[in-house]
Amino acid sequence: MNRRVLLKQADGHSGVVFRSKPQSGVDSKNVLPNGTIAQLIGREGEYLKIQADGKVGYVKARNVKLIAETPAPKQQPAAPVAAPQPVAVPTPAASVEPLQAGSVVTFTINGMQHTIDTSKSDIPVDLSTHDWIAANIPNSGIRRSCGVGRCGSCVCSLSYTDNTLGKTVVRSFNSCLRPILACNGMHITTISGIGNAANPHPCQDALAKHSGTQCGFCSAGMVMNLYSKLTDNPSTKFTAAELDKSIDGNYCRCTGYRPILDAYKSFASDTESKTEEKTTTQKVFNATPLEKPTTNYKPIEAPQNFMAKPTTRLATTDSSGAQWFTATTQAELQTILKSLSTRAVIPKDVMKVAGHTSLGLYAGRKANVYVSIGNIPELSKCVFTQIGTQVTVGSTTTLTNMLSFFENAIKALGATSQKIKFLQRFVEHGMRSPGNNVRNTGTVGGNLMLAYEHQNDGLAFPLEWPMLFESVDATLNIVNAKTSTTSTVTFPQFYAITPDEMKFSFIHSINIPYSETGDVFVSYKTGARHIYSEAFASAAMKVNVAANGTITPGKTRMVFNGMGTTAARMTSLETAMDGMLVTDEAKFKSLVAIIQSTLKPAEKPEYRIQLCVSFFYKFFLGLQPNLPASLKSAVAPWNDKATTSGKQAFTPDPSEAPISMPIQKIDGLKQCTGEAEYIQNIPLTTGTIHGSIVWATQIGDFTLNPTVASGMPGFKGVITSADVPDNKSMLLASKKTLYVGQAIVIVLAATRQQASDCAAAFGVNYTQTTPAVIDLDVASQDKTRHMSSQSITEGDVEKEFATAPKVVTDTWDLGAQYHFHMETQSAYAMVGGEGGVVVHSATQMPVVVQQSVAAVLGQPASTVDIRNRRCGGGFGGKLTNSVTPACFAAVATNKTKLPVSIVYEQSDNMLGAGLRPP
Repeated sequence: MNRRVLLKQADGHSGVVFRSKPQSGVDSKNVLPNGTIAQLIGREGEYLKIQADGKVGYVKARNVKLIAETPAPKQQPAAPVAAPQPVAVPTPAASVEPLQAGSVVTFTINGMQHTIDTSKSDIPVDLSTHDWIAANIPNSGIRRSCGVGRCGSCVCSLSYTDNTLGKTVVRSFNSCLRPILACNGMHITTISGIGNAANPHPCQDALAKHSGTQCGFCSAGMVMNLYSKLTDNPSTKFTAAELDKSIDGNYCRCTGYRPILDAYKSFASDTESKTEEKTTTQKVFNATPLEKPTTNYKPIEAPQNFMAKPTTRLATTDSSGAQWFTATTQAELQTILKSLSTRAVIPKDVMKVAGHTSLGLYAGRKANVYVSIGNIPELSKCVFTQIGTQVTVGSTTTLTNMLSFFENAIKALGATSQKIKFLQRFVEHGMRSPGNNVRNTGTVGGNLMLAYEHQNDGLAFPLEWPMLFESVDATLNIVNAKTSTTSTVTFPQFYAITPDEMKFSFIHSINIPYSETGDVFVSYKTGARHIYSEAFASAAMKVNVAANGTITPGKTRMVFNGMGTTAARMTSLETAMDGMLVTDEAKFKSLVAIIQSTLKPAEKPEYRIQLCVSFFYKFFLGLQPNLPASLKSAVAPWNDKATTSGKQAFTPDPSEAPISMPIQKIDGLKQCTGEAEYIQNIPLTTGTIHGSIVWATQIGDFTLNPTVASGMPGFKGVITSADVPDNKSMLLASKKTLYVGQAIVIVLAATRQQASDCAAAFGVNYTQTTPAVIDLDVASQDKTRHMSSQSITEGDVEKEFATAPKVVTDTWDLGAQYHFHMETQSAYAMVGGEGGVVVHSATQMPVVVQQSVAAVLGQPASTVDIRNRRCGGGFGGKLTNSVTPACFAAVATNKTKLPVSIVYEQSDNMLGAGLRPP
């Protein structure tokens, strides 16, 4: 294995302790001097097996630094695989010189430069930007809710040199997804970096003035989304319609979107200034027309001497053994991948990352090796020619840049060109999902690799770009770093590449053919929402219709998504359509039968199949030369979204002032500038540890197995039922779980993410289990579950029923709901005075929290101090539900005598806090 390492320090020794066996005793004679160059052989747990000075032994991984990787000799390129429309893709040979890589990551936050030396700071290689900022930048105003890039509360602004556009851009992004190591050479701006309540940025001021905040937890993300769009395009005069569509990656759970959109649209070029309407009888204040923002604020800029472009190669290993490499050229990428393929122990999982947005779909995804490819110029080029037959999109092109590239190509080719039909539909469909912030960093190649990795999951695949590309016969240019060859492949060929081969290969670019005369291409999608929603089912359908109304054989493509595989191309349907008249209704009915018999969705099959039939029916109607007026609505564009509008009118009553008067919310500006403090934003005191809950997944007896979790980075300990002074309320389960979602233990670790990771790895072994009862009808038959009856009786009920002219008997089933407040259940406990405890709790009911904490601690309520400035949403979900996290934190502090922070993930909220009544 041609891999050299540098031996550095060893705690308590003048050099690196060299052991004959892992975990063997220390021999003072076996200490290698710092700076020794050794050969890496393999790894066993926290120890690396090396060869140094002619001897083979073991050293701790933390005392080793990778300094070079020497790949195997260059091989002669093999002949590329023949495929439709191949393009010339350069395949630079991997460097034969050792890859010299640095360990320092540098970036700026709100104009201040920060540096992480990964050789001295043991941070997880996949540590998110949000988590690093939250731990290191006081008063940043940054928030976190879902942790998977869905809600937008963590949105910040990222400025860097974009290789596709060749200029510096400012883009909103989900800081909970992007690793901090992927921000090397970039400038990050948080909500506190653009203004404060005393001197707000116009975006902050506008949201506050238009009453666009309620709990305020989402407000920072809302502002930064708008700020990024306006800052990236300072000379663009946006219309209200354009700004109205830019909010599709941010959730709000309490304010409602009308006032937020009003604030956005106040920056539009076609928005009038706010006026007051008067009538003869009353004075009415309207939210629209909108108040135009001030523009006298200059945002913080990065230092002039700081390059907003990553140029430093990076190679680092964290304490878990996970590695991170950053490549800045295609040749470097090939060198890294080739060297990985020649190791004595081949990495199990090599993840090529750019935007890292895949965590939004597959949360918790971990890899042995991460290779950052987002700043490789060769992989982000987009090319089209007016006389050519296709466009080519680099694999690391962001979805935002790809859609802009398509729009520019459409303009250059002309609105009447026959070549633009595919590109037009791509733009229309691509703006529906994912949201704006994910499109800004997610890449086209990342979408395709997810399709490859999850093609055999058997579950509905959530992304639609693979379906769209396959439906127009797009091809992929794949570079095999091991053999230094490039192949142009179709989608079926791409999916057939073996995992071992793909591990050390990468997508260079995608070739998308132009549409031809007679092509009809339509795509469909049905989801929970019109935008920013995963599809229940989607489809892309293409035919070529000849002048005589027949479908040209061999050019039909019918691809369905959400059917249990990555994308289901129905070749039997395509063949059956060859040569048919588009007006043949009888033939159409036989085609429907093919769809119904062929599709086999894994989830909700009847519903999904019917959706696909309806898609095909709409497509068939769209092919008709003459359509009755009654059916024209069926072929109307489904993805058109009208600009939102709303009006609020009220009549002030001066006699009740300030009630009924149009007064700006008192702390609205603080919420919009990030100065409003929530539990998770409280500055942590020295020694704070974090807790995460292990929830019951089965009902029955259990034993604990902390072996794996206790060996993970950051693990500090575990709190069990034995540590609860008074566990009569069953705060933590003892020996037996009573229901799914019952808390079993509290796992403690150094950081929030480490606590979550350790809790996920914590072992619980169940025996004597019983099935969970989740059906109300079944539960109602079990008399042991019945509580004392409660009733309200007015009059003689039986008599009224007996004399009623008609009695209707039926059962009305009501579904339940998750509260889904943006701020999850949170508590921060610390030791108080005279043996008491102070608990900062995100609660709507502090008295009950105080009484409950006192009860589990077995202390008087007077020794428990509950504090809370505000809640980030609640809707009743932070009444009794806020009790348990406060008790968890208090019990952990009581045991450890350390400050303990517990902030639920959304999954904890769903499982541990339960549902609200209908």
